[in-house]
Amino acid sequence: MHHPLLRAALASVVALTSTLSVVAADPVWRTDYPTARKEAEEKKVPLLVVVGTDQCVYCRKLESTTFVDKDVMAMLAGKVVLLKVDANKDAEFARAMRVTVYPTTVIAGADGKVFAYLAGYVAPEQFREHADKAFGLIASADKNKKPSNDAVLTARTKPEAKVDVPPADAVKDALTQAKDAFKGERYAEALEKAEAVASSRPGTPAGEEAVGIVAAIKADPEKLSRAGEQLDEKFASAYFAVAEGLELKGKMRDATAYFEKVILASPGSRYAERARVRLAAIARVELDGKLIK
Repeated sequence: MHHPLLRAALASVVALTSTLSVVAADPVWRTDYPTARKEAEEKKVPLLVVVGTDQCVYCRKLESTTFVDKDVMAMLAGKVVLLKVDANKDAEFARAMRVTVYPTTVIAGADGKVFAYLAGYVAPEQFREHADKAFGLIASADKNKKPSNDAVLTARTKPEAKVDVPPADAVKDALTQAKDAFKGERYAEALEKAEAVASSRPGTPAGEEAVGIVAAIKADPEKLSRAGEQLDEKFASAYFAVAEGLELKGKMRDATAYFEKVILASPGSRYAERARVRLAAIARVELDGKLIK
């Protein structure tokens, strides 16, 4: 007979293993809007839709960072119906939802009423903040039986208003910036600008030229790798700015967490080196404080 403490320990291990397997499980993404909408209505839970394309670098970034973040998935798991829409395969949906930037995340209530549009890549922390607000609005609307937004997620109904499209001058400027960035080997910036032009002006000379820039980067492993490094450095820069702000406010624990994110995001960047210096300084201050006490 097993000792009671041993049995309890084994039970704990089994429970922990079971829990970890649930957390680690891949989220279930629907790809058919009517089915996802019906499921959301039946379960009375929000519907989260990500509109993107296979060629979109930032769509892949969203998938590989935000939608694998354990805190994000804990917020969504079993509480939201998830739907991915490929704008190339379902252009009507993208037009109906006025989506001109990829990726765009749409959060709607079970009845299809839209409560949030998150355009472009959204980092995990920002996503949780915006999603939490949207879910709070949805819960409040459900409680009061009054929608807080008149927009309705009706993918098969064309909007009455004309879809907003960037003006020609803005497209021309973006294409020029994309070409300049490409020449300057700023490949992450070139991808961002070129993809925006390609998605807003498909089939036009400007759109085709933008597609060519994207293809030139993606076809070259060295350029694509450099684009990834530059994108990581961009995130590191943003994290560093947040960390500095928290440090100035005296929130050292939070600042430390963000300085650590800087290093994880782009270990070899100048921001990572500066973050290491700041972490060392914070550690010294904390140690001096303990010694004085």
